[in-house]
Amino acid sequence: MCARRKKEQTDVYSGLIYSDSDRAVSASEESGSKIILFYKEDFMSDFEVKGVHHLGFVVKDLDSTLKKWEALFGQKAKISVNPDLQVRLGSILLGNVKFVFNESTTPGSRWEKYIEKNGEGLEHVAFEVDDIESATGAANKAGLELRFDKHKDMHGLLTNFVENMVATDVEFMGPPK
Repeated sequence: MCARRKKEQTDVYSGLIYSDSDRAVSASEESGSKIILFYKEDFMSDFEVKGVHHLGFVVKDLDSTLKKWEALFGQKAKISVNPDLQVRLGSILLGNVKFVFNESTTPGSRWEKYIEKNGEGLEHVAFEVDDIESATGAANKAGLELRFDKHKDMHGLLTNFVENMVATDVEFMGPPK
């Protein structure tokens, strides 16, 4: 319940909570004592996740996959090709969730290697973030591997992937600075 902004004051129950650049403090009205609740460095990250941008799946046959999804949900998929990434993509928006299906366009591409190793399925979850530099910086600080040395521009957002995660990779997508 503590505010993260500098010198912000908020009445909370019987006490007053405020934060400065180094710590948040609770001041009790009855005793006048101060209790440190947390330090600034206790926050897990310096970036904000705005939401899930999309779920990325790898498939062997994009046309067959989309035919089933289109029949089930009555929605036409949008298809595009990204030669730089050696992929043909199909996307369907259902509710607030975008499903992106990736099919390799080149033998030996990372998509094909993914299928050989893991089979078809969920390959990554893409999170839209407010600051991609902070998000990828947090990954570096945690000792995690990024896919690209330089962020890629996709759909007007900068993107990069955190690889070798447990269960699925993570993609960060954020506005250019």
